Amino acid sequence: MGKIDNVVLVAVGSFIAGLLLAPKSGKETRQDIIDKTHELKGKASDSLREVKKGSSSVKDEIADSFESVKAKAQQTADDVKRGRS
Repeated sequence: MGKIDNVVLVAVGSFIAGLLLAPKSGKETRQDIIDKTHELKGKASDSLREVKKGSSSVKDEIADSFESVKAKAQQTADDVKRGRS
């Protein structure tokens, strides 16, 4: 388990502990937990969308770099074949 996982678990655990110790009815506490769960789910979805967007951009950059290196390697191979190393 990574550091980020630990931080998330501690944050969620602290939130739930705070709710359970607060002077509210069980119904209010359950609704608070449901609301916070939906909020966190939305934030997680947004974060995942950003990660996917960023990884797609990185993938495109890698593909472009690969094509550039491939072209340079082909040019070097052609030069060697012609005796111009």
